[in-house]
This record gives sequence, structure tokens and C-alpha cells, in this order.
Amino acid sequence: MTAIAHPPSASKPVSRKLPMALLILLAGLLIAFLTIFLTKSEAEQFDPLDENLPLAFGPKNFDAAIEKLDQRVDLNKERVARDGEQWSYQEGLALAALSRAQLSAEFEDYLLAAKSIDRAASLAPEGAGPGLAIGVVNLSLHRNRKAAEGIELAAASVVKPDVGDLVELEAMRGDIAIYGGYYSVAFEHFERATAQLKDAGTLFRLANWHKYRGEFDQAIALYNDGAKIVRSRTPQRLAVYLLQIGALELQQGNWDIARRYFERADAVFPGYWLSQAHVAQMDAAQGNFAKAEKAYLDIIARTDNPDVMAALITLYKHEGRDREATVWSKRAGAIWDKRVNLLPETYYDHAFDHAMGVGDVKLALALAQKNYTARPYGDAAIGLARGLVANGEPGQAISLLEKQEKAGWRSVELFAAMANAYEAVGMDQKATEKKNRTLAINPKAFTEAAGLLAFGSH
Repeated sequence: MTAIAHPPSASKPVSRKLPMALLILLAGLLIAFLTIFLTKSEAEQFDPLDENLPLAFGPKNFDAAIEKLDQRVDLNKERVARDGEQWSYQEGLALAALSRAQLSAEFEDYLLAAKSIDRAASLAPEGAGPGLAIGVVNLSLHRNRKAAEGIELAAASVVKPDVGDLVELEAMRGDIAIYGGYYSVAFEHFERATAQLKDAGTLFRLANWHKYRGEFDQAIALYNDGAKIVRSRTPQRLAVYLLQIGALELQQGNWDIARRYFERADAVFPGYWLSQAHVAQMDAAQGNFAKAEKAYLDIIARTDNPDVMAALITLYKHEGRDREATVWSKRAGAIWDKRVNLLPETYYDHAFDHAMGVGDVKLALALAQKNYTARPYGDAAIGLARGLVANGEPGQAISLLEKQEKAGWRSVELFAAMANAYEAVGMDQKATEKKNRTLAINPKAFTEAAGLLAFGSH
């Protein structure tokens, strides 16, 4: 029997079902709207300094992280001890040692990583082996030729790499390009990698690229984007982001802001020597010499780190404590000599800074030339230019620096080095122009206190 349709009653609401397809469409539009709105809202509210920022998995402090890495290194050492002819075991040990070295800056771990990855490469059959690991380890050691070989080995592997590995290979090609001085090529690789997978690794590299071009706002935005990824926001990784952002503020002369980032890094991942060193240098630059000295000595007692010794030496010289500065210079120099002898590419630039600091300009120039040959990019070029000027060759320095400026490198160090080189040949107008470029980036660049900054200032 057919139902009779009645007109809608004024007192009774009408119930009409919408088609399922329309409901799905409306739901999709609502989700899209909310996603855009909430993402924008989160972006506007996100602050890496927020003490209530939720953290992901991972050790809560430096000591816990080292303990976990110790277990990983010990496990891989045990595997190698049982069968050192397995290239995969050597690969595992290399990666474990590198992870610990990147956190502790311990030389013996870098050396172990280098020896283990070289052994893995020698054990693998031709055309096979740990190509990706060869790239990763050697890039960290500044051995770019070996890194490039690893990248190509991985790319040519019969076993097709997964998406994550393919993205890492693309990003590492960018690393090779940027440290080879091919900045536009590097950007293309970094952009492709980020387009495929927006994660901490790809965003970090893209941020670094903008940093090298003096594009600080873009770099900070990208570091923030990386820090927003909750699943990978471990205490350690957040501390690294905070140090990077603080360093960019430091390079612009925003010392109080930089200090906030450094102190937050120290709080979010307690015990990390590098965060503590960043804070200590701010104490030094802002006149609290005793506090800075104590912090440096405490870090050195735990780590024997010669970079921290260099900061302490600079502080002692600033205070006129030359005898103490000399004692520490000899100690640091012996450490750099050993490291350059065993892992030259890894430590050329550090040893160069030490040689310049103690006035051994001939050694400094030799180290700078080797460093530039290994990695002919902006920072290495600036170091070589400084060495050339110190050895009476400002003309060569100018050619080198002008090439970097033309290629798109932008930094306080570049313009300050150019000003120094132009001044050395009597080109006063150009020297003044470059000093002004320096001060436009960092109004505090030429202050006496700026000379006490040792970490994150370039």
C-alpha cells in the first residue's frame, strides 16, 4: 500500500536524509578546513622555548643517552669480536660509534667509526656492501670523497633502497655539493629530498643551506618546522634545534635572545656539555668571567675537549692571564696534533683555529690549504683567506673570498675577512663597505666581547 505524502506540519520538524556521497564530501571539506585552521593556529602558537612543550621518546638527559649508546656500542663490539669478517657487523659498530661520537665529541669514537667503516668496505664484495653507512660515516668525518663513493654504491645496489634511504641519499648528495662549493646544486638536492619526506634530517639540511646564505629568518622557520614534528622531538633533538636557533640569534647580535635558547637547551637535555659551553661563552662575553671559567674547567674535566680549552684560552688572554693561557695552549696543541695525524680531514679546521690562536701562521696556512682542498666551501675558504692574509698574501685571499660572495655565501665571517683583506692592500673604500655589510648583519661583530664567543658564532 502506497503511503500518502503529507505536507510538513508547522509544529513537526522535517527529516530529510542527505545522499551519502554528499555527506562524505562535506566531511572531507570540514576535515580539510580544520586541518588548515589548526595547523595555522599551531604554527602561530609554536614556541620551542615553551617549557610545557611535549617531548617524544628518548633519554631524558645526557648521561642517560650516553649509557644507552654505551650499550649499543658494546653489543656491536661483541659481534665484531665473535666474527670480525662480517662486514655488516663492522658497519653496525661504525654507526654505533659515530652516534656516540656525535653526542660526546669523543675522538676515540670517531676513530673507531672510521676504522670500522673502512673495514666494512674492504670486506664487502665488489659492487655490494654498506653504501649508505659509508656515506653517513664519512660525511660526518669530512671525508667527502669516500662519502661520495658510498652514496653511489648505495644508489647502484641490486636491492632497491626504501623510501627513507632514497631520501637520505638525495640529501647526502646535497651535502657533498654544498661542501664542494656547489650551492645551487645542493639546494636542488635538499629541496627534492624535503619534497619527498619532510622530516628532521631534510628540514635541518635545508635550514643550514639558508643559514649559509645569511637567510636567518628562513633558517629559523625551518628549524622550528623540524622541532614541530612531535614523533621525533626527543630531548636531545630539541636541544640541538634550540642550539641552532640560538646560534642564528647570536650571529645577528641578539645575545640575550641567544642565551635564552642556550639555557633552554641545557634545561631540556641536562648534562649536555655542548649546551653548557654555549651558556658559558655568554657569561664570558657578558662579563661574568669567573662563572665562565668555572664552567669551562668543569666541562674540560669531564670531556678533555680541546674546543672548550680554546674558549678557556681566549678568556685567559682577554684577562691578561698569559701564563695560564700558554699552559692550556700546549695541552690543546698536543691533542690537535694527535687528531690531525690520525683523522686529518676531520680536524684540519679545528687545528687551524688553534694554530692561528697561538700565532703559528705558517702551520695555520698549511692546515687551511689542506682543509680547503678537502672541502672547498665557504667556511674553509674564509679560513684559507685568513691564513693567506696572515702570511702576507691578501691578494689571493681577496680572489678566494670574492668567489664565495659571487657564489652566494653570506656570513659575518665572510664580510669581516673581506674587510681585513681589502684593508691589507689599501683598498679602504671596499674595506669600509664590507665592514658595513658585517655590521648590518651583526652590530656587535667588532666588539671586544664578541671575541669571547667560541660556539655557534659562525
